[in-house]
Amino acid sequence: MAATNTVLRFSLEGEIRLGYEKKTGTVGRYVRVSGEGNLFPKTVGFTHDIFQKVRGSGRANAYVSVGQVRGEFCKNEVSPYKMATTKRPRITFSVWRCDENPLIYGFADIGFAFGDASGQVQSSGDLVVLVSPDNCRNSIEFRVFRGVYGDRELREAILKSIKP
Repeated sequence: MAATNTVLRFSLEGEIRLGYEKKTGTVGRYVRVSGEGNLFPKTVGFTHDIFQKVRGSGRANAYVSVGQVRGEFCKNEVSPYKMATTKRPRITFSVWRCDENPLIYGFADIGFAFGDASGQVQSSGDLVVLVSPDNCRNSIEFRVFRGVYGDRELREAILKSIKP
């Protein structure tokens, strides 16, 4: 148990926060206003609906989808999620409802494009948690935990530990 607590503490200390606010005059476009500039694109799209239908297998059977996030990198942006081999480097992920913690809008595994065809998205293994006081209507805070999505016990412990 002590080892798990140490890993949890280490993961929480490594949290990366990115703040986004809705771009005026848009339906679902958000612009980064705080946080590290080398992780997600400067602007991302968020929808409570879906950009692309989530197939009824795998995670879609285990969790309830509450939205999707997409963001395309500009040429001058640098990120571990930006693949140089793609014409349109981007992040994309479905957001899953989190019942364990009422502060959390949802969580996801960050995906990034490894090709230009539809569906060519690779999992990063990084957990992203969406926190929003207004259900992602005007602002979203993305909290990224590198390399922990695959460990279900650690992921659930992090989700329960999130505070404002």
